[in-house]
Amino acid sequence: MRVVVPISGDPWVPRASGILTYASGLGRYLSRQGIEVEFLVAGNNRSDGLVRAVQVTDTTERELGYARDLHRFLQTHPFNPGTVLLTNSELHAWACRELRASVPIILVAHGPTYPTLRKQRPFVALLFRLFVERGIGDIVSQIVAIDAETESYFSQSCPDTPIRRIPTGVDLEGFQPLDRNRCKAMWNVRDRPMLLYVGRLAREKRLDLALETFRCLLANSTNSVFLIAGDGPLVGPIRRRAANLGDDRARVLGLVNRADLPSLYSAADAVILTSAIEQSPTVAIESLACGTPVFATAVGEMPILLSDGRLGWTIDGSPQDMADTIHVCLPENQLERTKYETVRRNAAASRSWNEIGPSVVEVLHAALSSS
Repeated sequence: MRVVVPISGDPWVPRASGILTYASGLGRYLSRQGIEVEFLVAGNNRSDGLVRAVQVTDTTERELGYARDLHRFLQTHPFNPGTVLLTNSELHAWACRELRASVPIILVAHGPTYPTLRKQRPFVALLFRLFVERGIGDIVSQIVAIDAETESYFSQSCPDTPIRRIPTGVDLEGFQPLDRNRCKAMWNVRDRPMLLYVGRLAREKRLDLALETFRCLLANSTNSVFLIAGDGPLVGPIRRRAANLGDDRARVLGLVNRADLPSLYSAADAVILTSAIEQSPTVAIESLACGTPVFATAVGEMPILLSDGRLGWTIDGSPQDMADTIHVCLPENQLERTKYETVRRNAAASRSWNEIGPSVVEVLHAALSSS
């Protein structure tokens, strides 16, 4: 079997993108099972054992630009028997549409695109629904939904397409608790309660709300520090707003190498996610795998994931209300951390690639056998 995965980036060095993180993690898992993986990338050709990257375009573009280049690239790219196309967005599946008669195409749906796009660019969202979303059911042979909300959406928009719910996976070996004192020293937050955000700096993530919540938190926890790891279109405004808090209280770190994220999670007393729209954020699972609690708005799978208070809490209301909820648990002393660390890691273990991966492999084999 060969699995071909279009991806608008570099799976070896994923940026702040849950889809890229998912694709790179799945690629590593599949290769360990002896399955050849070919990424069609916005980047450079590369090979590592059974995993290789084939250049579609040389730079990371906007999704529409990558989809256009991908469609053109696929006109001449060879597909041998035993190949499955695994797409991670409706736009990528649409770019593969002319191959549907010869290669099984699977869509891994990380949440529907239309609702998010409608809030940002209503006219573009309408065009997307008319020309992309409505045709997806005729293009793909199977949909994998990462959460119940996504499953429900696509069961209505693609009622004749088989759908299976399989959550996102996490690298449990790479993400594990590290020595807190050493990690706090590494990130220069010794003896300070630390709140952490990891992800894209984009409008739907509502970093302005996270920063305002942190400002309210400072009234009761004056020594706290807020570290923001990630990049995105709002990096400039976020840097300026963080600077307004003064005295190095909020630091925008920019992109952090994935190899350094376990130490960042381990240094944190809590992770905050204030997204307006979210499905099943990998960041939350990675944080729990490192023993760190998560405070998140009640979107997507967060209410289910955080239903056990030892894992964290959903937060809502005003920034002051959210800050009050966080303040109850911040800072987390070492006794509490040790007590709950195993519970959090066990919760993350149910989402490890060793648990999730076999279900994905079943879908791949089923797609091949029915083609």
